[in-house]
Amino acid sequence: MSLCLLAVNFVVYGPSLAFGFLVDSDDQAYIFRNPYLQDLTRQNLWAILSNLHYDTYNPLTLISYSLDYSFWKFDPYGYHLTQLLLHTLNAYLAFVLLLNISIPPVAAVGIAMVYVVHPIHVESVVWVSERKNLLSTFFIFSALIFYVRNAVLANPEYAKALNNLGAILIDRKEYASAKDFIGRAQQADPSLSSVYKNLAVIADRTGKDVAKISAWKKKFDELEVSKAVPEKDCRLGAFRFQRAGCG
Repeated sequence: MSLCLLAVNFVVYGPSLAFGFLVDSDDQAYIFRNPYLQDLTRQNLWAILSNLHYDTYNPLTLISYSLDYSFWKFDPYGYHLTQLLLHTLNAYLAFVLLLNISIPPVAAVGIAMVYVVHPIHVESVVWVSERKNLLSTFFIFSALIFYVRNAVLANPEYAKALNNLGAILIDRKEYASAKDFIGRAQQADPSLSSVYKNLAVIADRTGKDVAKISAWKKKFDELEVSKAVPEKDCRLGAFRFQRAGCG
């Protein structure tokens, strides 16, 4: 997937690799009048981290320029190449984020491709001085992925929500989608007993994974017995719909 995004990105923005710096623009401040644009040494790194540049504090942007300078000096090709690579990385992070919030893979690919080619990104990608946009986007997407994986997916309430949605889909006889959501609930919280009851119901109604029904029912019974205070469940037919305060 990352190679596809990279290929599309180079098709769209590849011509920018031949661009120079925009002299009559912020490139003056970030490139030509940037005292920190030199090889990234310990002294230079400390200077970047401990000083303002044109009354702003943006050390990561300046560090990235110094890294470019270490390899490319004043050749604009390298700076534009970094822009393209950062944009590709951001598109891939958008793709990963979409997968983590249960967007179907095909849709996630399409959205990531739209992200790559959307004209709103042109200025940020082709103008070297706008690297701060690309870097901030990188950290925003990274933070969101970390949050979803460690705060949302690890939250037992998230597993209950997925399981409840799966229960509704069972009632609508949309068994394939129901199994997908209930499977995600099982991954998020394997101790959620109603997951196994719902899996057994799906198997019984579809005739698939019938051999696992007894194991799922046994797991359900074990988890129910192990609860110090059994949770209250709503019962809708053969499957269980779990939420607080339902008796």
